[in-house]
Amino acid sequence: MNLGCKPMTSFQYFQRRPPSPSGSRPFKSYAKNGPGEGQAFLSYRLFSTKSTNDRNEATADVEIAEPASFTWPQLVQLFRLPDENNHSVPSNHPKLELFRRSSAVQSKYLAHQTKLRHQWKSPYDYLCVNKFGKKFGFERISVKVQADSNNNLPEPKYEAKPSLKAASDHAIKNNLRYLSLVHNDFPYDVDEKIDHYCLWKIGGRTVREGILEDEMKWAVTELTKSSRVNFIGSILIVKHNEVDYYATKHQFSHDEQHGIVDYLYWVNPPHLQSMPEIQHAHILVLRGDSDTQMNLGNLDNPSMAMHGNSLRSKL
Repeated sequence: MNLGCKPMTSFQYFQRRPPSPSGSRPFKSYAKNGPGEGQAFLSYRLFSTKSTNDRNEATADVEIAEPASFTWPQLVQLFRLPDENNHSVPSNHPKLELFRRSSAVQSKYLAHQTKLRHQWKSPYDYLCVNKFGKKFGFERISVKVQADSNNNLPEPKYEAKPSLKAASDHAIKNNLRYLSLVHNDFPYDVDEKIDHYCLWKIGGRTVREGILEDEMKWAVTELTKSSRVNFIGSILIVKHNEVDYYATKHQFSHDEQHGIVDYLYWVNPPHLQSMPEIQHAHILVLRGDSDTQMNLGNLDNPSMAMHGNSLRSKL
């Protein structure tokens, strides 16, 4: 389940050029040079839709430009800060609004949201049952429904037991943190070599504590333990002051990290969160081999990272 992203938000931070004329191939790129050379930073994919002429209501195929997926060098240039922790993106970073889903993934997300409204008491009930589950003590129970005036019963609905609030209160009272690391079901539009994960959290010292650094360290450590195809999720129920132990006890050398070349993580600001009542963070992970890292250039220095088109041609 995806969180906190706005589909197709503005791209005011970049120069833009119009899509190529009719007949051009999909995924044609205008970003042949780096952004410092005055070229557009984003490339575009083209897809066709029907347009109605106001005068005669005739329909015609019209090409619509959709920004192409973000590559890792583009993400580095956008979000990497020259400080001690080059993996963390601050929540107040203005360019977080640039993240979006592809049109296809956004359509699936909207359909999923509609399904949740019909089948669950709230999206939070669905999340507790499906992203935390029985190992955290959550169960799916049926909500009592009443027949309408024609004696027709509406579609059954479900809720989580305990509720998110009850589970959060229990965890805070007992100084516990519940962490669940899973794939993002509706990821942002990034290159196919990049994986998008979500770290969900219940508990902590307060309900508004947020995601802490040791929790992010645990999540990244978990991702180093398996390859992208074998990772199905990780969970942790722990006392508040014990997370750092689990985050460091399985440290690996770089060559043993199952192809993890680089990663970025952040918490969306409140106005970008579609599920603000539960604490969560986003993690983007680039996997590859030693050649991938060599082709990317110096990832610790955004100005030295290779441009996205170069990466796309090599991956």
